[in-house]
Amino acid sequence: MEQHTQVTTDDLRRLLGAGPTARLVLVEGHVSIAPGADDGGGLIIVTREELADTTRDDSGDRALAEKAAIFNADIRLRGA
Repeated sequence: MEQHTQVTTDDLRRLLGAGPTARLVLVEGHVSIAPGADDGGGLIIVTREELADTTRDDSGDRALAEKAAIFNADIRLRGA
């Protein structure tokens, strides 16, 4: 899988399809999915549970694109 520095809708879809303890993390400037409680020493962007709770009624492309934009803005604001 290609490494990338921004959250994408594909990342969010993969996170929603991952195990219940999965989380989206930023490690050394690259976004990835950590399968469990171990975040690999990175910045936790969102957990699967949090994402599922906020997209319960709408997990379509537009809603996921909006979430990705929010997460990317949050990453920039944190200076990561």
